[in-house]
Amino acid sequence: MKKMTYLNIHWRGKQYNALLDTGCEVSVVGKRLLPPGVELSPPTNDLYAANRTKIPTIGHTSISFSVYGKKYTADLAVTNTVDELILGIDWLMANAAQWD
Repeated sequence: MKKMTYLNIHWRGKQYNALLDTGCEVSVVGKRLLPPGVELSPPTNDLYAANRTKIPTIGHTSISFSVYGKKYTADLAVTNTVDELILGIDWLMANAAQWD
């Protein structure tokens, strides 16, 4: 069974569990997690699941959040097909993230 790893983040005054996924090339957020009326940049790339199924994106956005008081930002593809925040290898590498 694959173990999933989550990072506890604080975003917009709430606590969220962001999935850390080294197999995800681009960080992704479900539109339902975004505040109403948020402006999205046009989608730039197609996303594909591990089984090569296309994941339709509706745009891009950037968010700022904190982890144990330290501030971070993430550029995210936005989709209606995901119900969570996934921090992919793009974010992990940009922040030199490591875990054991």
